[in-house]
Amino acid sequence: METIRNYLETMFRNMPNTPEVRRAKDELGQMMEDKYSELIAEGLSENAAVGTVISEFGNLDEISEVLGISHFLPARVENTQRAGRMLSMDEIRDYLHDDRKAGLILSVGVFACIVSVCGPILMDTIGNYMGGSSFFDAVGVMILFLLVMAGVAAFIIAGRMRAKWAHIRKEPCSIDYSTAQYLTEMVRTDEQRFSAVRIVGVLLCIASIVPVIILSNISVLSRLFETIGSCLLFVIAGIGVLLIIFSIQYQSAAKELLRKNSGDTVGGNFTRTQTEIREGAEKSGFLSVYWPTVTCVYLCVSFLTFEWGITWLIWPIAGVLYRILVLAVRRARRNGGM
Repeated sequence: METIRNYLETMFRNMPNTPEVRRAKDELGQMMEDKYSELIAEGLSENAAVGTVISEFGNLDEISEVLGISHFLPARVENTQRAGRMLSMDEIRDYLHDDRKAGLILSVGVFACIVSVCGPILMDTIGNYMGGSSFFDAVGVMILFLLVMAGVAAFIIAGRMRAKWAHIRKEPCSIDYSTAQYLTEMVRTDEQRFSAVRIVGVLLCIASIVPVIILSNISVLSRLFETIGSCLLFVIAGIGVLLIIFSIQYQSAAKELLRKNSGDTVGGNFTRTQTEIREGAEKSGFLSVYWPTVTCVYLCVSFLTFEWGITWLIWPIAGVLYRILVLAVRRARRNGGM
């Protein structure tokens, strides 16, 4: 029956997403299911029953008149042309693999740029203990440039890996029912895990000030401990940002593929209920970059002012604002304003 279900969804994939078409699809699905059960009861094998059902009901052009949807066929042709080619499962798996690898490389590049300032900070302190040698200052600057260069190289590599698949993002293409099911289950499985990863990343950014507070209160070799604390601040915050970026990047490609099918067609609703569509719309657009933006604001303000004991208030304020924005978007969509 799963084969018949997939075939039915593929038949209606580019039909307009209207109540009449959905009713006809359900009606045809019930007819195919009844015929399949009848053939199985007669002793046919599953494969033979599936083949018979598809040969009898599998041409939508021939049975559209019976279903009362023949006037939708021109729109189906137009939607098929607009949808472009259908992506294969192997192509999608390769695309996801490369995109996730590029996301990891990009995250590591951001981490390298954040921790690059540790070189000058640490070498300056060591140079003071060694008599103020300019050699250590030069080593610190060299470490900074090497880490920044590594970060830039990571950005370039990630960009090239994603440029290989630019045709999927830019050209018209679509996915079939079984692929949509596969991607939806993948996103659903990963959502809880990566939500936890994002939370850990945010907590690390907030907690990055702890080493500075603890080590700055040690009187023995206080300058050295303060330097170590400052370096740990950047390392911990860098790890937090790495986790946040990677968790967002990891799922972005799969979610992008799920949006390939037009929402005006039956194929656009292969795997989403109306509630899920509405919730997805609420979280799309500017809300999708809300928390990464808050993280950047928090780090920028904190590093510029070094008022870490106060800047943590950005997070509870941001949480309240996020809920207000979600409610505002939901109300605007309900009233037809967006």
